[in-house]
Amino acid sequence: MKKIFFILLFLSGVFLVQCGRSGYVLSSPPEGVADMETVAEHYTAGRGEGIRVFVPAGVPDTDTGISLDSIYYRGRRAALRKTEKDSYAVYIADFPATARPDRVVHSDPRKESGNRPSSVSSGIPFDLEDNEAVVRYTEKGKVRYFRISRVRLVEPGSH
Repeated sequence: MKKIFFILLFLSGVFLVQCGRSGYVLSSPPEGVADMETVAEHYTAGRGEGIRVFVPAGVPDTDTGISLDSIYYRGRRAALRKTEKDSYAVYIADFPATARPDRVVHSDPRKESGNRPSSVSSGIPFDLEDNEAVVRYTEKGKVRYFRISRVRLVEPGSH
């Protein structure tokens, strides 16, 4: 009986250490963020286009010690920038279309020989559906993550 107890204790300790090492434990969202809907919209600006994500934060974070810094969405990561108006704050992230300016497309295959193959790995540490996102934020100097379970894709200017 004691052997089984020590084996279970050892295995649970190993499990807890492995979970702690990943560094990507999802926590609850900061107060005010979870109460509002996160939306995304397609944008076109100049010669660029992509998807812009809006994460409402309610009250500005000047006195809470919480700062949202990046978001993982549709297999990519983007920095969040904060915008404030009156007593309302929103974080915005741009995900430009994946144009590759270093790629040569030409009718002569010899001119395309220097192209590097595309990477198939997403490079983000989370498994997300197309309408999900994970936000990285700091709270009192500690990095945390929370999941947004529904990002609604809207028409430009309709939110």
